[in-house]
Amino acid sequence: AAGIVKFKTRKDDAEKKLKNTQANLLRVDDIINELESRVEPLRIESEKAQQYLEHSEKLKTLEMNLFIRQVDACDEKMQVETEKTKSLKEN
Repeated sequence: AAGIVKFKTRKDDAEKKLKNTQANLLRVDDIINELESRVEPLRIESEKAQQYLEHSEKLKTLEMNLFIRQVDACDEKMQVETEKTKSLKEN
C-alpha cells in the first residue's frame, strides 16, 4: 500500500505541474496574440516616421539652398551699390 500512495502522490504532483504548464502556455499564447495584433500598426507608424525624417531632411536642404541663394543675391546687390558709390565718389 505504501508504494501505491507514493505513486499516487507523484502522479498528483505531475498532474499539477502539467496543469500549471498548460495555464502558462495559455498565457503565453494570449501574450503572443496581443503582440501580433500590435505589429502591423507599429510597422505603419515606423514607415510614417521614416518618411517624416526623409522629408524633414529634404526640407532642411532646400531651406539651406534658399538661404544661400538669398545671401548670394544680397551680396551681388551690395557689390553693385558699392560700385555705384565708388563711381560717384570718383566723379
